[in-house]
This record gives sequence, structure tokens and C-alpha cells, in this order.
Amino acid sequence: MNKKSVTRVFVHVAVWLMVFGLPLLMLPKSWSDGMYHFFYHNLISWLGLLLVFYVNYFGLIKYFFFQKKNMLFYSCNLLMLVVVAVLSVVLKSLIEDPRPPRPEEMDTVWRYVHFFVRDFLSLGMAVGLSVAIRVTGHWHVIEMERQEAEHRQREAELYNLRQQLNPHFLFNTLNNIYALVAVSPERAQEAILELSKLLRYVLYDNEYEYVDLSKEIGFVRNYVELMRLRLAADVDVRLNVRLEDEHIQIAPLLFISLVENAFKHGVSSNQPSFVHIDIIQSGHMVDVKISNSYFPKTSDDHSGSGIGLENLKRRLAILYPKKHELTATITPENIYTTELRIAL
Repeated sequence: MNKKSVTRVFVHVAVWLMVFGLPLLMLPKSWSDGMYHFFYHNLISWLGLLLVFYVNYFGLIKYFFFQKKNMLFYSCNLLMLVVVAVLSVVLKSLIEDPRPPRPEEMDTVWRYVHFFVRDFLSLGMAVGLSVAIRVTGHWHVIEMERQEAEHRQREAELYNLRQQLNPHFLFNTLNNIYALVAVSPERAQEAILELSKLLRYVLYDNEYEYVDLSKEIGFVRNYVELMRLRLAADVDVRLNVRLEDEHIQIAPLLFISLVENAFKHGVSSNQPSFVHIDIIQSGHMVDVKISNSYFPKTSDDHSGSGIGLENLKRRLAILYPKKHELTATITPENIYTTELRIAL
């Protein structure tokens, strides 16, 4: 029996003990001579309540009420309440009451009608209580299943997004190394070595839902060093990092799309270019600001499909809903700036 079942049994036992024990607390001390009558009289009522409650709880609600067979549900309950109430009145009438009858109880028919109506209403309340508890539990189970389904869907989507990012990243990086081979084979070899470091992170650490921020920064550093190998010496590339806690956890590969985009659109072969990257972590906030010169690619440039930024936006929406801000601006001087702020 699991913890949930044990809790359910405990709650049921506690509630019924309260129902059974409450009349005992209200019993007058002068009624000691009638204890035998009181006990059996109430025992019959209690057994009726238990029967009606659990027939509904384990049977009628599940097979009729939840299946939208309302006429069957109400008909079965009405029949059961009448039968149980009549049996209750009959059995109680067989118990000798040591107390002298009150004037209003002299009329036997009236007394039976009174007992029947009282027991019928009590049993009706037991039906209502059973429905309320069962429906609440059913709703809770449905809600838990819905949340579990959403969690599984979220995990599957994140996995697919990570799988999309890996070939996209590799595609862009190989394009950069391909361009470098024709210029400098030696630097192309260095680039392949740097690429191996990047792939190690992408293949292994990317499988974790969260990693140390220092590892994510290390990945960015390696990528920047790889980019330096293919850039001219006059391209101004800066990486500024300030971390208060290197071990604070963050989802992997959140920054690379922004960094890739900066190098893709921010470097020209014949004009002054720069890429400035600032990553600052303070408390639970991480701020990433990337500024670069802006040289929009032409329509026949196929160096990237643009999937990276869309991928990033979707991952942020799933991993950090209402806890992130991503903005992009272009100044009249053609300076493109992206800013990402995440509350970890």
C-alpha cells in the first residue's frame, strides 16, 4: 500500500470516528440506563450511513455518475435510500427503549414516519458527501495526470529543441572552419581542436537539464576563441565576465545563439567591425549584453537558417516563463545590441 492509499484510509477512519463519536459526546449523563438502546439504535444508523456512502463511493459514482448515466445513478440511490431507511426503522423498532415514551411518540405511525424521514435525509447527506469526496478526488487525479502530461510534453519539446540546436551549431561552425582552410591550414587545425572542446560540451553537458554557469561561460569562451582564429587582427572582440557564484545552475546552450548571431552579422571583411560580449551574474540574476557592428547578410547568404534564435526564444519560454527578458535594438549608427536577462 503506497503512501497515498495509507493517507486516504487514515482520513476515512478519522472522519467516521468523528461521526460515530459525536453522539456519544452529546449523550446526557442521566441516560446511563438507556445506553444499550442508544448504542444499538445508533449502530443501525451508522451501518446504514456506511453502506450508502461506500456503495456510492466504490460503485455507483464510478460506473454511473462518471459515465454520465445520471438516471441510473439517481434511481439506484433513491431505491437504496428507501430500502435502507425502511430497514433502519424496522430494526430500531425491535430494540426496547427503557425510557418512558413522550406524548408525541404515542402515535406509532407518526413515530415511524418521523424515523423514516430523519434516516432518509441522513442517508441522502451521506450520498452527497460521497459524491463530493469522490468527485474531488477524481478531479485531483485528472489534474495530476494533466500536469504529468504537460511535463512529459515539455521534456520532449526541450529534448527536440536541444537536438535541433546541435546540428545547427555544428553547421555554422563547420562553415567557419571551411572558410579558414583556404586561408590558413594551420589555423584551421587549431580551429578543429577548439571545435572538439565545444563538441564535448554539446554532446555531454547538454544532456543535463541544468549545468554550472561557469561551464556555460567556458563554452562561450571556447567559441569566441574559435572565432578569433578566422577573424582579421583588427576586429575588436571582447568578452567580459563577472560571476558572483560560478556554481549557480542554468540551462545549457542559452547564450550560444546570441553569440553566433553577433559574429554572423557583426563582422565585415572590409569595414571596421567589433563584437563585445558582457556576461554578469549577481545573486539570482544573469545579464547578457552583446553589442556588435551590424552588416545584414544578403538573401543569397546561406550561412545559417535562423533557427537558433527561434529555438532560444522557445526554450526560454519553457524553462524560464515570466523570468526572462530578451530584447534587440539597432542604433542609427548600425550597432546591433541584444540583451538577455534571466532570473535563475
